[in-house]
Amino acid sequence: MVVSLLCLALVALWARPRWPSKRQSQLFTVAAMVCLSAACLADAQPLAGLTGCASFAAVGGYIAFFHSARLMVLNLSTALLTIAVLSVRLAAEDTLLAACKFVVLVVAVVSIPFSLQTLLQFVGLDVLNADVDPLTGLLNRRGLERRMSEAFTAASRFGDRGITAVMIDLDNFKSINDSAGHAAGDAVLVGVGQTLLTAVRPSATVARVGGEEFLVIDDIDAGGVVAMAEQLRAAIAATSPAITASIGTAHAKSVDARTTDHATFVKFLVAEADRQMYIAKRGGGDRSSHAVVTLPPLA
Repeated sequence: MVVSLLCLALVALWARPRWPSKRQSQLFTVAAMVCLSAACLADAQPLAGLTGCASFAAVGGYIAFFHSARLMVLNLSTALLTIAVLSVRLAAEDTLLAACKFVVLVVAVVSIPFSLQTLLQFVGLDVLNADVDPLTGLLNRRGLERRMSEAFTAASRFGDRGITAVMIDLDNFKSINDSAGHAAGDAVLVGVGQTLLTAVRPSATVARVGGEEFLVIDDIDAGGVVAMAEQLRAAIAATSPAITASIGTAHAKSVDARTTDHATFVKFLVAEADRQMYIAKRGGGDRSSHAVVTLPPLA
């Protein structure tokens, strides 16, 4: 009865509209281990209890997806102890059957979660590589969108300082490819990418979003936007071979990450920064243009 009531309480975590928190999920896995062990050990038939131990593999698979190796070890230890106790009970009736059940269950409980975890690591590497520009090592547009989504989801990171998008386009980049070749152009892109990483704050996100276009997003106040843009412009101008950049910025004040439609908002902010960049480029390049924006109306 206790196990049944506890299982109903666990189900209630997923019956709510909001997904359980990490701590709640950890408590769920620990409670699931206890419930499974108690239910299997309480069964009067050791063979039936051993059959129920296969469910530890499902708990291990859940842990492999969402939690740490520490919980994985705890689940494995609980499962092995439960299987061992029930196997000893069954051995009093049928030693060969007990040995077979023990081996099969241990293999299942150990191999399934760890196989899933290995698969997830390979998939994670593929996803990570898909988010990175292969030439510069910076985030690409997809990686930028993922990073911003995570930042908005995590908390009200941008708070009262707001958020700024900085669009950077290299001036006359095509002439470098035409005169010195694409290898030289690639070297310039790599150099500019490293320059940007060095020049921005650790909190900033830097991405290559086009052929010779770069984007920086950071949570800085409005007073620091112009200084930041000029710092980046000067740093790019100091690279070798010499090249200049047109820079556009768009700053939004007091962004509430908890209530903002982040996908729509980031696209809106980047589009405005792009528009300001073209204003700077039409002004002759090697300069910056700035705008303070308000949130677009949410649908």
